[in-house]
Amino acid sequence: MSPLLVNQKLINESYKETCQNMYDSLTRQNYKSYIFIPYNFGYHWILLILSVETGNLIVFDSM
Repeated sequence: MSPLLVNQKLINESYKETCQNMYDSLTRQNYKSYIFIPYNFGYHWILLILSVETGNLIVFDSM
């Protein structure tokens, strides 16, 4: 999932459109085992890894 489509600024400015972009992106990737989602809070990056098979979400945060 592109960090250009999902970030703090877009969520604040256009919440519904950002949610739709996330849904569309996740739907296109449903055949994969894992989906990598980099996310920027504006000053800090984290990486979310979604296991499609189990529904588990792993969060990598350097802080």
